[in-house]
Amino acid sequence: MSEHHPFPEAYFTTRFQTATPPAQWPDAFAIVTAHNPGGEQRTPAENAAADRELRAELADGGCWFTRLTGFDPDSNHGEEGWAARLTVDE
Repeated sequence: MSEHHPFPEAYFTTRFQTATPPAQWPDAFAIVTAHNPGGEQRTPAENAAADRELRAELADGGCWFTRLTGFDPDSNHGEEGWAARLTVDE
């Protein structure tokens, strides 16, 4: 991590893709994932269950969201997540 920001450097080289781009993106959105929280390695089944729970929370909250996958362009490691119209507090 850098002295200037609380995020690992890899966060700033991450690329994102979506299989089905939405017709319109909001002006601002957050990118969230339930996979491997805090760097804790979880099984694919645990990640899938956490992802389903996160999706349900986003749907229950009534906000705009769409599937997004973040990946490292050097290793092609990726994690599914969501682009969601959320505030920092949410």
